[in-house]
Amino acid sequence: MRFFFTLMVIVMTTAGCGNNEPVAKPAKPEASAPAGNEVRILLANHSEEDWNQWRGPLRNGISGEGNILTEWGPQGPPVLWRQNLGAGFSGISVVDNSVYTMYGNAGNDYLVALDAGSGAKRWELKIGEKYRDRMGGDGPRSTPTVIDGRVYVVSAQGKLFAVDAANGKVLWQRDFVAEYGAQIPRWGFSTSVLVYQGKVYAEVGGSGKGFAAFDAQTGEVRWMTQNDQPAYSSPILAVIDEIPQIIFFATSGLVALNPDNGERYWAAPWHTSYDVNAATPIFIAPNQIFISSEYDVGAALYRVNRSTSGKFEAEQIWKNRQMKNKMATSVFLDGYLYGFDGSILKCIDAQTGEMKWRERGFGEGTLMLAGERLVVLSDDGELSIAGASPNGFTPLATAGVLSGRCWTVPTLLNGRLYLRDMNQMVCLDLRVENKS
Repeated sequence: MRFFFTLMVIVMTTAGCGNNEPVAKPAKPEASAPAGNEVRILLANHSEEDWNQWRGPLRNGISGEGNILTEWGPQGPPVLWRQNLGAGFSGISVVDNSVYTMYGNAGNDYLVALDAGSGAKRWELKIGEKYRDRMGGDGPRSTPTVIDGRVYVVSAQGKLFAVDAANGKVLWQRDFVAEYGAQIPRWGFSTSVLVYQGKVYAEVGGSGKGFAAFDAQTGEVRWMTQNDQPAYSSPILAVIDEIPQIIFFATSGLVALNPDNGERYWAAPWHTSYDVNAATPIFIAPNQIFISSEYDVGAALYRVNRSTSGKFEAEQIWKNRQMKNKMATSVFLDGYLYGFDGSILKCIDAQTGEMKWRERGFGEGTLMLAGERLVVLSDDGELSIAGASPNGFTPLATAGVLSGRCWTVPTLLNGRLYLRDMNQMVCLDLRVENKS
């Protein structure tokens, strides 16, 4: 999902956390593999043949499809279809030839399933009244998570739905506000839930209910914990020292929990005005976490160590203001982070925070990785594809493909690139074999 905020001033303070127990020196991080083989095993029910959730099957914004079309004429890449939708910044999930997203139109917000080949609507489900935000924009924010024939979504008003992916029938639902006393964040609930080992993990909000795990089949609460309020980020799964951890970037900062019972493993404070911790944490195997937020706040890299007693602690390696992710989460490849510092596209060294290059002209855009290529969409709908290199940004191809506000991360699957703005979705054919 994409997150968005404008005309705000954000102040941040950050500090390390943990104890003074001796720790073993950690191994050097892998050059790439931001999720690592352990996470691939743990997410075995998330097929990499699909793009089934926020930022893809491993939640890292990376597609393995590096061989995509980068040569086209002035008309741009081939358009397979366009579908009018409506307001919203919900991301695009693609599973079993169906496309899932959310939008607002005619007074209501909807979850919709489209045919991946034609864009035709298969079904749609009303999930509530249209969420309205005169500052950032109307419509849903969360991205559907599609697993085992079910679609899990959170409305901007805080309703969690489990829906049959085939027909849109509601299987169960929960209301964070009515049932648990949560407060709707200033810019609406934006988190995209994580499903792992039969549980749905979400930020809820409130005393003792900051984070929750729901049974994926029944919606029953498995556990709730912590006194935290929901920010606008989405959780990730990381395996650190062979221990699976659900990591949230909440209003208080980073919080890592035991997936089984909600026990807190470690935390790292990161406070932002208006509670705008929006970008998703990036796991750099084997034990590092990158976070970032905007408006003179900046970014930091943490190393999560485990003491001889088995206790985890987060050590801040560096912090600076070179990369301030306002809405779009960065991507990591071969030791470097690529992302938006406000409205400037940048590359920084992940281990030092040193800037390698910067490029203007995209506004508050978004991006993903296709193999070793950056796929960048500007906030006014211009698509650019370039090699991901610390030596500079050199576009291989550019084209204007949309005209509305574009704050939704691209989705690439089977050579088809799915993009959307506040009015429509477009599917582009980037399959090399179809090049004339």
